[in-house]
Amino acid sequence: MDPERTARRLRFLLALGALYIVLGLVLNEWLLARYLSVDHALPAAKTAIIRAFDAVMIGGGLATILLRRRPLTTNLNLAVLSAAVLFPMAAEVLLRAGIAAGVSPLRKPALYAAPGSENFWKLHALWSPDSGGPQNVDPLLGWSPEKTPENPLGVIAEGAYAPRFDGPAVLFYGDSFVAGITPIAERIPQQLGRLLPERVVYNYGVSNYGVDQIYLRLRETHRQFEHPVIVVGLLTEDMERCLLPIRGAPKPYFELAGGALALRGVPVPASTEAWLRAHPLRIPSYFLAFVSARLLVDDPRRRAAEERINTKIIEAIVGETRGAGREALFVIFYGEPGLYQTSRRERFLKEQFGRLQAPVVDTKRVLLEAAQREAVSPSVYYQQGDGHPNARGNRVMAAAIAEALAAM
Repeated sequence: MDPERTARRLRFLLALGALYIVLGLVLNEWLLARYLSVDHALPAAKTAIIRAFDAVMIGGGLATILLRRRPLTTNLNLAVLSAAVLFPMAAEVLLRAGIAAGVSPLRKPALYAAPGSENFWKLHALWSPDSGGPQNVDPLLGWSPEKTPENPLGVIAEGAYAPRFDGPAVLFYGDSFVAGITPIAERIPQQLGRLLPERVVYNYGVSNYGVDQIYLRLRETHRQFEHPVIVVGLLTEDMERCLLPIRGAPKPYFELAGGALALRGVPVPASTEAWLRAHPLRIPSYFLAFVSARLLVDDPRRRAAEERINTKIIEAIVGETRGAGREALFVIFYGEPGLYQTSRRERFLKEQFGRLQAPVVDTKRVLLEAAQREAVSPSVYYQQGDGHPNARGNRVMAAAIAEALAAM
């Protein structure tokens, strides 16, 4: 064999082995946690994958260096490099072919995008266009209950009613935790109405709303009433929805322009299909998207953008209500898992309400204290497998909100 060719091969294998080792050392769990997780911590499963990758890379690098003179080492590395190039290409072709053929296991948005991301909801709209998304398009809000002669305000009501704009009223805004999914009489605003018979409680909750849409609905409706009390219910997950131009259907969203809120996406188009044509999905590689979705925990840049927007929107809610001579009562809602851990969003909301000196009902504390008092598990207050509170949970929370309103 040509000595010069052999020398080049040995130098190449030496450099390749060193590269393996460097990658195994650099792509460690601590460095990746810093860039893949806002809390600088990775789930155990992802940590195990990273450790296994590091062990393989470092072990392979050492083996390549120490055994570089053996022909088998050259052949194995050629096979590895070929697989590193060919496998992603083959996987991409197979994924795209399966998606185009309508293979159901491959047409799941969570495989290629983080739940709650724009791409996730674009994929959802493309692959599940008839999955029961919002039906009544609202050019400002995205969607809202339909206004009818029996329901002139477009609220959640048990029957026909005539609005009382000059009487004592409670306007309750929020997402599906406020709108409710139990029978109407068991929902939080309706139960609150029975606890406050001297006031008419209007359920302005709308499923799938983010903090941005809750603010817009409040801004457009509360000044119709002369003496309202305003309650704003925020689920911690509502925060991430503010970054989205689509969530089941196109929606409005805010951006910051010169430090101020600038409303985008309005008027909201009536056709989701037309919106998708104007704002097409951009996933250059489904294989890389699949890998990224497996690794990414929480993008710090997205977190920062989410908190900037929500800070301004919450300030706008407080400014809007206080500007009208009214004080809003905020209610923090949680899915059941949120009762057992403290998320960054919970910390953020509490910090904002404390900074703005806004009154708050923390339903985590309410439900945990009720569970302790009644000697039951907090799970009895939630619908099984759904994540929303049941009638019993709604009753406990409505009582706490009524008590807070009496103290204002």
